[in-house]
Amino acid sequence: MSPSAVVWPRSTEDVVKVMKYAYEHSIPVVPRGAGTGVTAGAVPSKGSIILSFEKMKRILDIDSENLQVLCEPGVINGRLQRELEWKGLFYPPDPASMHFCTIGGNVAENAGGPRALKYGVTRDYVM
Repeated sequence: MSPSAVVWPRSTEDVVKVMKYAYEHSIPVVPRGAGTGVTAGAVPSKGSIILSFEKMKRILDIDSENLQVLCEPGVINGRLQRELEWKGLFYPPDPASMHFCTIGGNVAENAGGPRALKYGVTRDYVM
């Protein structure tokens, strides 16, 4: 199927604008991370808008004291892993695609990886 449009927002405000437009015109929206998922979760329907989060890739805050990260959905899992390691912290979900997949996609797919057996999957680390 082909979408009517692909949009690359750079901010939450951009996302709000797209969602408002889509709602007002009854257009389905398909959020997309890096497209590395294997469950076809980001396959668009005809006439839809793909909302690709590849440009929203900032790590906004790493709060070491409270063990919390605030980041945009387009942050690559492997990049977040490296940033946390530099601070002596650890983010367990390590899917095979960790050097390409995004945190937003990990949330959508509840990604895990080899460490999931010991530490759990994405849902265990997202608020």
